[in-house]
Formats: sequence, C-alpha cells, structure tokens
Amino acid sequence: MQAPGDHLVVRVIIATDGSSLAVGAAWRGRDVLRPDAEYVLAAAFPPEEYDGTGFAGPTVPPEEADDLEREHALDAESALTETATALELTGAEHRVLAGEPGPELCRLAEELKADVIVIGSHAWGPIKRALVGSVSDYVVRHAPCAVLVVNQEAAGDA
Repeated sequence: MQAPGDHLVVRVIIATDGSSLAVGAAWRGRDVLRPDAEYVLAAAFPPEEYDGTGFAGPTVPPEEADDLEREHALDAESALTETATALELTGAEHRVLAGEPGPELCRLAEELKADVIVIGSHAWGPIKRALVGSVSDYVVRHAPCAVLVVNQEAAGDA
C-alpha cells in the first residue's frame, strides 16, 4: 500500500503508427493521465517472412524480405519520432516491435510492468473488424494492464 505522501510513477505505453488517429489518441491519453507519467512510445510492424511457397519459387526472396523488414523498421522509428515531436515528449523511450502489433504491445506491457496502454481505434463495424482484425480489440482482451482506447471522434485532429 502506498503512503499518502509517496510519489507513484505511472508507466504509460503509447501505441502509434504515426497516423493522425494514433497521434490524436496519444494527445487524448495525455489529457486524462498524470502529466508526470513515464511514457514509452511503441510502434509495431509484422516482419516480412520468407516462405518459399511460390509456385516457381519463393514468393518473396530472402534478400527482398530483409530489405522490406528494414524499411518497415525505419517507418516505425519515423512514426515514433513524429509522435514524440507532435506530443512535445522529450526523453520518452522509443520501442520498435517486430511482430504482430497486438501481441507485441501486450508483451511489452508485461515486460515493462506498464500501468496503461493508450491506443487509437478506427470506428469499424463488426464485419470489417472480424475480417481485418483489430489491434485495439486484441490489446483490450489480452493486456496485463489497463487499456485506454480512444476512438476517432475523441482523438479529433492531431
């Protein structure tokens, strides 16, 4: 139990892909969370996989898969930098996560013992969500901590 005078550090993971929805969600999250929280910005990308299952050979040659993965990692780092700049967050830790975004965000939250994950959500209906999947749905169901989901309307324009 924390004594009344003790200072509690709140660790917040902000999930971003650099989109205006993600940045708007991050702003909204900062509005409702403690201003002195410890922020970690996280961007995930599914890695390119060399599968070797093409009819006449692999669908993506290993060298091309490596190049695409490096490109995705650079895009993720750019998203983190853009989000940090937009939020005027200096000194926030940046994490590029190679893997499916939902599971990777949950793994990071467990690793860091995060208190909350802030994530944006498109206003997709149940059919599109079922077909495409939803990172925010996955995180809500599997995260080891609280999750603040910010929809497009609440995120506004970043």
